Amino acid sequence: MFVLIDELDRCRPSYALSVLERVKHLFEANGVVFIFATDTSQLQHTIRGAYGGDFDGRGYLSRFFDRRYSFAIPPLGNFVSSKLDLVDLEKIASPARNKNFEKNELLKSVIAEGFAAQMPGISLRSIEQIMDIMGSTITAWRYPEKIDLPSLLILASCYHRRQDFDYIAFCRTMSPWETGASWGGARESIDVTQTAINIMQRALDLRAAINDQPQSAVDEYVNSIFVDEYNRRRDARGTKPPSVQTELPALIRNAGRITRGGEKA
Repeated sequence: MFVLIDELDRCRPSYALSVLERVKHLFEANGVVFIFATDTSQLQHTIRGAYGGDFDGRGYLSRFFDRRYSFAIPPLGNFVSSKLDLVDLEKIASPARNKNFEKNELLKSVIAEGFAAQMPGISLRSIEQIMDIMGSTITAWRYPEKIDLPSLLILASCYHRRQDFDYIAFCRTMSPWETGASWGGARESIDVTQTAINIMQRALDLRAAINDQPQSAVDEYVNSIFVDEYNRRRDARGTKPPSVQTELPALIRNAGRITRGGEKA
């Protein structure tokens, strides 16, 4: 008989300790195997919380666990691929351009690299929750224009991890996030984080968002985010209207209420 005890590290300390102390009396029973699925480091903190900060939590657990097995962390790209069903890729755009790869492969790569730039301070569970927020935001998007993927990922990550939209401060915590695109027949490296900041700032005034003389792949991409909306809202040009891209924080905030805390309502 196999007895599986899951997430003991998430219980209150007194309860976790009482479970361990009680089940240990059955460990020597023939034909009975106990399997604990737990975050061992957190469980050690739980034990130290009960017995004191200097208590040897690891040594205490060694009295109970004969063997330990840790699951391998999956490659980030594979993990992102497994969660792409949360995101409607047809509604988003990214600066990555490579004729040797399909669009969806490029989008997956940009998403994976965006989360890699937040390592090591982000868990796979948080990545899944952020992608869920992104998916809910995209579902609520009611405009014909595509959403800038880097802006969406940064804003969703910022709100999930900080509960605010200070994307400038959040971006300072990220490591370099780059991709490639073609411009003038040559490949060009693009700073994706700075491109997203540029787009979010330009979105405040649609009238001034277009660069009439693009000089790089970045300029060309930024123009592509705004040009269709600029033409569609021709009558609003003289009033300094904000772009629809500025609605992302409100949509993310509503989506975050559903997923924040690790569970959907």
